[in-house]
Amino acid sequence: MGRIATSLSEYFAAHHLAGVVSAYLFGSHARGTPHRESDVDVAVLFDYEVLSSRAARARAADAMSAFARQTMLREADLRPFLHRTRALKLAPIVR
Repeated sequence: MGRIATSLSEYFAAHHLAGVVSAYLFGSHARGTPHRESDVDVAVLFDYEVLSSRAARARAADAMSAFARQTMLREADLRPFLHRTRALKLAPIVR
């Protein structure tokens, strides 16, 4: 199991989020072919009966945002993005 998949498993095992039935890693990280600019693709299956109220769904959305901040953003390598951003800033707007 790769580092990202391990992080996913550990996070969901530790947090026991209400309404989460399962989480799936897909895309290049699941295939074992990520590159420096790869994002992390995660699908989360929720039990609608547990999350039947708007407030419950909002809490679940907040939990998923916290998951992204706590787990995935630490894995990011922003150098390619920052390099492109700098190049765009230095490029002329009109030639």
